[in-house]
Amino acid sequence: MMETIEEIRFITAELGERVRQIRTERGQLPEPPDDFVSVPLSIVLTERLKPFEQIAIKYAGIIAEGHLISIDMSKLVEYRKTAALLYMSVGFETGMYASMVDMILREMDRVNSALESGNTDDTHAGEVLRFLHFAIEMMRGHSSVADAESKRLKEDAEVLETELSAAWAHYETIKHEI
Repeated sequence: MMETIEEIRFITAELGERVRQIRTERGQLPEPPDDFVSVPLSIVLTERLKPFEQIAIKYAGIIAEGHLISIDMSKLVEYRKTAALLYMSVGFETGMYASMVDMILREMDRVNSALESGNTDDTHAGEVLRFLHFAIEMMRGHSSVADAESKRLKEDAEVLETELSAAWAHYETIKHEI
């Protein structure tokens, strides 16, 4: 039986209220913070994450051969940090790019955990590969929109560092609310 529009609105409102309650119970504000990373800075951050695409592709290539392998995640910390900041982008595409990077990193974590525990029964190479393929394709489909402001940021290291520092400082004050 299909719900009416009014029933869907009611259910949505109830779910929204439950999410706000859960956030409050966790000591967070009822609503998450607004996105704040500008599109020009987001483009720069996306370009800093571009090398991760090749890492993900190589990882997927190994998985495609039917081998689950452990990755030294300590070498990927900067990518994880950059994706966390980029996730707060006001731009949809750049925020989506950050989500894909984060999803791939979490999948690598999941495979590592399964291998470390010796419990790989629920971790099938084919499923991991399908997931990686989807996320990588989403990343590669991202088009970088270069505008004058992002070009200025890339060419002026001092301005870029100032904007990055401000974004990181703001992120640190709200990350517990995300």
